[in-house]
Amino acid sequence: MKKSNLIYLLCVFFNMILISSCITNKTKIDKKTEQTEKYNFTNKSRIPLISNCKDNHTESCLQNTISDLILNEAENRSLTLKADTLKVGVRFNKDGSVSILDNETKNVELKNLTSDVLSKMELIEPAYIKSLNRYETVSYSWYILIENNKMTNRFENR
Repeated sequence: MKKSNLIYLLCVFFNMILISSCITNKTKIDKKTEQTEKYNFTNKSRIPLISNCKDNHTESCLQNTISDLILNEAENRSLTLKADTLKVGVRFNKDGSVSILDNETKNVELKNLTSDVLSKMELIEPAYIKSLNRYETVSYSWYILIENNKMTNRFENR
């Protein structure tokens, strides 16, 4: 086989691979767009949007709201929290779902309650990354300090 024929065949082969790769990548992009459009998210901020924070769309509102959900559920279950510390870690997925990253406390009842609250959370509009022009998964982690069923370290609005 001549060298020129071999070069020609190699070029054809690499072009087929390149075209196949482009088609596969376009399919992946279309699926991502389809998933996001399915929920009709409107949030265009890097902070996930929870319904209670539409008028105060800040990280502190997001964290305080989730902390309040946990403490309200403790009150509903008549759980007395004298002096407890809870580390909460939450991943807000780009599809609007929530995943638990951290749920650490010495109080077993508080730990179980927190798992229940976080696993039953409403759909949250994910963070929007303007530079990438798409919704992305982001994570937050914080401590809740509790004395006599009250949070003592509420986040200030920034």
